[in-house]
Amino acid sequence: MIRRPPRSTLSSSSAASDVYKRQVAEGVLDAAREINISVPLVVRLEGTNVEEGKRIIEESELKVISGSDLDDAAQKITKAISEVK
Repeated sequence: MIRRPPRSTLSSSSAASDVYKRQVAEGVLDAAREINISVPLVVRLEGTNVEEGKRIIEESELKVISGSDLDDAAQKITKAISEVK
């Protein structure tokens, strides 16, 4: 998705209950670092250890934003797009 034509934001949603959100958050951040992400990425986490996952994302220095639900994520995407332009 990132190697295609430039985009102003990306979004991801994770709600699988059998995956610890800490691991999902760490994986998202590792991937963002590996590809040197240059646009904001909004991630919605829901499930086991979601608060820890959100904390990990919020404490990172990357352009990764945590959304609490799909509406919140959509609002954060809209805000991020307006700040990129």
